[in-house]
Amino acid sequence: MATQPLVSKKIDIEVPLIQVDTALTSLRASNFDAPAAVGEPVDNAIEAKANNIKIRLVEGSRKVGKRQKATPVVEQIAIADDGVGMSRDVLHRCLVLGYSTRYNVRSGLGRFGVGATLAGISQAKRIDIFSRDVANGPFLRSYIDLDEISSGEQRLMPSPELAEVPKQFADMMGPGTGTLVVWSKCDRLTQGEDGTVNNLNTVRMELENWLSRTYRYFIDAGVRIELNNTVIEPHDPLYFMTVPRFANDQKAELLHEKTIDWPVPSEPHRTSPVRLRVTLLPEDWRLKRGWGNPDRSFTRERRIHENEGFSIMRAKREIFFDILPRFYGSAVLEIDRWIGIEILFEPDLDECFKVRNVKRGAEPVEGLRDALRNELKPVINSARKRIQKTYTDQDNKEKAEQGVHEEAEQISAEVEKVSPKARAGADVPPDEKEAMIEKLASEATQSAQEEGTIASPTTTAEVKDRLKQLPFSIIDMQWPGKEFIEIEHLGSNTIVKLNNKHPFFTKIYSPILKASGVLSKVASGDGEGESKPDERLSQEEMQQLARVIQVGLDLLIVAYAKAESMASDPDEKYGDLRTQWGMFLYNYIQQLSRL
Repeated sequence: MATQPLVSKKIDIEVPLIQVDTALTSLRASNFDAPAAVGEPVDNAIEAKANNIKIRLVEGSRKVGKRQKATPVVEQIAIADDGVGMSRDVLHRCLVLGYSTRYNVRSGLGRFGVGATLAGISQAKRIDIFSRDVANGPFLRSYIDLDEISSGEQRLMPSPELAEVPKQFADMMGPGTGTLVVWSKCDRLTQGEDGTVNNLNTVRMELENWLSRTYRYFIDAGVRIELNNTVIEPHDPLYFMTVPRFANDQKAELLHEKTIDWPVPSEPHRTSPVRLRVTLLPEDWRLKRGWGNPDRSFTRERRIHENEGFSIMRAKREIFFDILPRFYGSAVLEIDRWIGIEILFEPDLDECFKVRNVKRGAEPVEGLRDALRNELKPVINSARKRIQKTYTDQDNKEKAEQGVHEEAEQISAEVEKVSPKARAGADVPPDEKEAMIEKLASEATQSAQEEGTIASPTTTAEVKDRLKQLPFSIIDMQWPGKEFIEIEHLGSNTIVKLNNKHPFFTKIYSPILKASGVLSKVASGDGEGESKPDERLSQEEMQQLARVIQVGLDLLIVAYAKAESMASDPDEKYGDLRTQWGMFLYNYIQQLSRL
């Protein structure tokens, strides 16, 4: 008898495509930080034609380590808007991953259908949404709760039900249509994945700064965004927009504006515009080196110190602000804070900027990067040169106003604080010292009026006050004879008289001043040496000047050696002088390098 083959009985088991609870827990580790997460419901509000958007951080507290005082943290976040609201059907599906009424629409801010839900659960375990699409009508509520999903209590999206807006957020909603999003159980806002406790004030400041820059075009156009009852003002890295707090500020200068038409990847026969704008901040804001640092209140209040990099805008909403590699001719410099750079494109070029579904970050593809770099690099380099010229002109102006020798005088004064004290002239009686300083101040003031003297016109009293304050000072004078300098040793005050008629001055020192642009008129051998503020030497002229300076410095040293050689025993007579001269010169140059 033949045996029948055994046939196993097939048992059908329903296997879900996604293990919802673990998948949602994993998705919490998306690339959202707190500001970018809040940006998703703000985007939705703008898409819903909201004119007013209100954000509120609800404060809680948390003790950290052994500290007795609790740290203020974010317990809840509420985002309210007066947009068109959601119908029952849309509200029922709005928290479903992948659902969007604007999925893959290449206009406006939305596209991907996962942003708002991912954003919410990246920061909190529960999202409640209250919405109405009829003015003065009832609110409907839907929600998602990760704890309930994990326990099996929530397996499906609940049908929207009538619900009152929570009392603590009722004042955020007006009588018309609108939506309220509430994030609760904000564990990630309270404590990050690395265990760091997120202080509420830090979160608030970061969010305020991010909102003001990211949505600047919308705010400037009239959309009102509030954070904890404070109206957000636009922060424009190009410094074109009017900020109420700085209504009287100058506007930046538009250096370059260009539109590049780039092929749309999904429709190669069609192009979409990429708009470039480069601005240079007002010259009065950037007269001196270091003015771009945050320790200057003017700079800090306007956030100029943050202004290094490119602002990339998608549909007039910023998605990137940072340095783009290989765009600058050299490393990013402090002076780049004075240059505003904006690249604006439409969503149909998302692939060309490698836009991710969290709308954070942008990196132009290789061909587009080359086109942008070729357009922007010359403009950036030109702007840098203008900024450097402003620095140089201002330095020269200050030197001309304060005195050509002031920098050296200040260096020697700083070194003098720790140097051995001068002995020469220490025994000069106070009345004689006062009379000598008065005499030198009067002579210097008179010399300032003579043609060929580089001293700036000033009063005898001002010169006298300067000579008394400085341990070492230099005054410009003229006298016949071959002495280049004369020195008056008055104890705590050493005064060097510089002969502006000496050939070393007219042939070496004067051309240096002319080349640097320090003075509008400097001494020359024939009294005709002039320098215009915008005059620049050619490379050949600079090389010739450098050669003259090098030879002149050699001759200065040789002349000193010749003077020593006139003594029968120069080492005995000048050995200590030579050592001390070299030591103090070393100290002064070291101090110069620290400036």
